[in-house]
Amino acid sequence: MTTHTKSAEEGASSDFENLPPSLQALALIDIGVVCALTGYKSPESIRSLLQNKGFPQPVIKTAKSRRWRLRDVRLWIEAQGQ
Repeated sequence: MTTHTKSAEEGASSDFENLPPSLQALALIDIGVVCALTGYKSPESIRSLLQNKGFPQPVIKTAKSRRWRLRDVRLWIEAQGQ
């Protein structure tokens, strides 16, 4: 029996593709999904982008987690020409 597993990037993208645009504007994603969508391999890379490259700021910041709006991250990706 052959099992096909999706990569994290495929999974992150497909999980949100079927959401209506109004929900995409509200959907919050964690650092793992941000990494998967942007193609960066580590949270440290995203932290560097936050400081140096105009990456969207998380809308929720706690001591242990961050959450970004899916729409903000997608708009940033489009602006980078990815």
